[in-house]
Amino acid sequence: MEKKNNNTGNKTPPALKTAAGGRQALPKSVLSNEDNGQTARLLKKAITRSISKVHTATRLQLNQSLSRAGIDITPDMYLILRALWEKDQRSQQELADDVFKDKASLTKLVVNLEKRGLIYRTEGELDRRSKIVALTAEGRALRHRVYPIVLDLIETLETGFSTGQLAMMQQMLEKMYARLKR
Repeated sequence: MEKKNNNTGNKTPPALKTAAGGRQALPKSVLSNEDNGQTARLLKKAITRSISKVHTATRLQLNQSLSRAGIDITPDMYLILRALWEKDQRSQQELADDVFKDKASLTKLVVNLEKRGLIYRTEGELDRRSKIVALTAEGRALRHRVYPIVLDLIETLETGFSTGQLAMMQQMLEKMYARLKR
């Protein structure tokens, strides 16, 4: 049984019935050709697409701003440095958890930061297999050049939103994240 789409007069597959919140549910058979492009249109309007666009544009802007300032780090390297600026001398595992990276990805980033002279690693006191990551003097000093760039980017992103809107947006994104971490 099909339901008529009031906006276009087209018949909508039963899998596209309205879900909670008034949005359309994604079709059950995404791989079938029977939905006449409905799946592609729904995916194009999905919130995940907007989140991805903002994430990608933010990383690109941060990368360009850092480069223009002559700071040779990537956005991912910035995340590690920021975590160390907040709490220096952390285990690689603690750092990986804090910046949402797997161990292999984090190791590559740490090696690159070490080559740049911004951090160093030592063996853990209790477990020699674990590595403790710490800032060098140069790594600590870099904070004063990077933070103004990041704060400017945040201001650009948040301009035009009220404090309440930003708090609500943050709350909604955290709720989405919590669902994914179940």
